[in-house]
Amino acid sequence: MDSFPWEDYQHLPPGPVLFLSKLIDHACDNQILSVCSNWRSHVPFGIADPPNGWLSHKVEEITCFPPHVSYSDYLAEQPDQSASVSTLWNWAFHTDSTSLGTLSN
Repeated sequence: MDSFPWEDYQHLPPGPVLFLSKLIDHACDNQILSVCSNWRSHVPFGIADPPNGWLSHKVEEITCFPPHVSYSDYLAEQPDQSASVSTLWNWAFHTDSTSLGTLSN
């Protein structure tokens, strides 16, 4: 499991502010918003000015969890089984990356 990218997270703003920043970045990266060219430069009062502005932090993707095995990939790994309720149940509750039935994790 990878560690978080920030060694010292004391300087980071509260989580909801980071979430808002990530939402705006995501909307701009996927061209959902039309006014995105360097949006941080248009935020007033120094709120997005690096390094201390609350909206100046760009939240990168954090990959702490293993990728999920898709149902089709699971079936490809089980050549002797076809799609059925039983294999769907096994995929959902008994594979390592989708252990939904384990409540103690």
